[in-house]
Amino acid sequence: MTHQLPVGRSPPAGNERVISWLRNLSLEIFEEEEELWVPLGLKAGTVLASVAVAAPLASTWPKLCAVAAYTNVLAPVILLRAQYETQHQTILRKYRRATKEEISAHPTCPVCLETLKVATATPCNHLYHATCLRRCLELSPLCPMCKQTIL
Repeated sequence: MTHQLPVGRSPPAGNERVISWLRNLSLEIFEEEEELWVPLGLKAGTVLASVAVAAPLASTWPKLCAVAAYTNVLAPVILLRAQYETQHQTILRKYRRATKEEISAHPTCPVCLETLKVATATPCNHLYHATCLRRCLELSPLCPMCKQTIL
């Protein structure tokens, strides 16, 4: 028996499949921010593959390997760090991780309405998935629940 999608719904594309698969695993290491970590991880994998291919050629063509190292390793690593800093650290570093007791008292994210396994707490004590909170704060500096300025 084949799994059928609802009418009008297309199958998930590359990153979406990986994100969906990782969400189903419920790994706390991602803190429910798979949408941030999957693209970063795939880009890091590309960088490591470039290093693995270029390493054996280093003694034969050192100048070519230096250029390849810059374009395939150094530049992407700098871009990855910048992407991480802007998407994660800058917005979410001022908020604390919610305790298990807080999550059990408020088990649903008010933005996406999904169950919270790991949550980020705002200064006004509202709980969100980190990704949901980050998306809201990219649009407005206000708490999505009480409209208090939190950014």
